[in-house]
Amino acid sequence: MVRIAISGTHSQGKSTFVRDFLNKYPHYIFENEPYRAIMHQHEIFFGDQQKIEHIELQLNHCLSRVKKYKAGDCVIFDRPPSDYIPYSDYSAVNAQSDINKAYIDSLFPRITPILAHLDLIVFVPMCEDYPMCLEDDGHRPIDDFYRIWVDEAFKKLYREDLDRLLPKENAPRVVEITGPRELRVALLKQAIQQAILS
Repeated sequence: MVRIAISGTHSQGKSTFVRDFLNKYPHYIFENEPYRAIMHQHEIFFGDQQKIEHIELQLNHCLSRVKKYKAGDCVIFDRPPSDYIPYSDYSAVNAQSDINKAYIDSLFPRITPILAHLDLIVFVPMCEDYPMCLEDDGHRPIDDFYRIWVDEAFKKLYREDLDRLLPKENAPRVVEITGPRELRVALLKQAIQQAILS
């Protein structure tokens, strides 16, 4: 009875994590990563080519899906709305983009209230003990600098900026999970139980 979102930089095994969880708990509804959900209707670029329009397409889809669910629903999202803040940070700093600090600041009041529709955000950080290889599937960026930079931005968001990010009421719990596949699912089960009890 928990609304979950798996968060973090790309090529960290998040989608595999979600599949492993669904194999064990098939009664959960699955909400695909926004990019994958809309990629056949829209051309979306990442990294140095990313513009506001590319963030907006994914974010608006994500916001609309998250706010559809109510307390007590069993759903797992491959990415919450908050993921588009670190990716915007990257383009603002590293790319010739229309994404800038003012745009990033404008994301918080749009994203924060919608996070109240989640019970649990699971952040999957990069970890030296459990490295993930970049995978070229024809869609995901394969620039390791990009992946590492965005991971650091995620770590700042979830470790330093939660007061700014989370709503004052009905805020989701934020947990970090790393480890081999079986352990990730077991740790998520524990986090769900804690979220239910809190």
